Amino acid sequence: MNFQPRSHLPATQRRLPFDCIALLLQGGGALGAYQAGVYEALAEAGIHPDWVAGISIGAINAAIIAGNPAESRVDRLRDFWTRVTSTAPWDWAGNPFLDARSENARNILNQMSAGLAAACGANGFFSARPLLPWLHAGGTTEATSFYDTVALKSTLELPGNLPEVVTRQKEIQYSSRTRASTDQFKHVQRLRRALTTLLDRIPEELREHEDVKLLNTAVSPNVYNIVHLIYRARNHEGHSKDYEFSRLSMQDHWRAGYHDALRTLRHPEVLARPVTPDGVFTFDLEHDGRE
Repeated sequence: MNFQPRSHLPATQRRLPFDCIALLLQGGGALGAYQAGVYEALAEAGIHPDWVAGISIGAINAAIIAGNPAESRVDRLRDFWTRVTSTAPWDWAGNPFLDARSENARNILNQMSAGLAAACGANGFFSARPLLPWLHAGGTTEATSFYDTVALKSTLELPGNLPEVVTRQKEIQYSSRTRASTDQFKHVQRLRRALTTLLDRIPEELREHEDVKLLNTAVSPNVYNIVHLIYRARNHEGHSKDYEFSRLSMQDHWRAGYHDALRTLRHPEVLARPVTPDGVFTFDLEHDGRE
């Protein structure tokens, strides 16, 4: 995966055996570059989501995806992540103090970049307020946060057509999913499919009963594939990885997302309709797919 712009990404929709493709993006600050890499791999495979949902940085990525034509989404994501990441002197591989093979060196550089972001902010994203929140009058915007995100508005307006989001059929929602909620969803779906089977055996004379009609509203023959792609931190990354906005780390995160998605898409069952009793198939890489 080359981080340079590429014009050969297909805009054609790949036909999959599902009624709807949804992309759910979690929060995570600087780790949002991982999501951009995942989307690049999906776009290369001709997989364009019908629904895009996100929370925090995931909502920003979702807005960029939904607010641009399919053929330019990856470039717009790249523009955003290039703009908001730091260009501090220690970012560049040519820096004499940086040995990319040294976990200790990267850890030091990451902590320096995280400290810079915490103290000053991220270009085009957020900036530190000159006064602490409790020094402002109660009820004011300044009293609610340490950082000002006004710059983000102009950054997101770069594509020029985000207002089109409201006219597109693709939706932006805010959501966060965990494995626990996935397990709960599978349990509910198993119950719904069991109910479907049971109601099919109800005698004809009982089908018009009000209780049976009510139960029929809960049945579902639908099937679902749920693919988890979760960033796995490297040894040199510490607790500050979600606000470490160096260019070097951003590119690492992007590549990790790209290769995780590529590795996932190599498994044909990921894009096939599930045949499990609950009608739900979950897929999660046991190890990261970096290459």
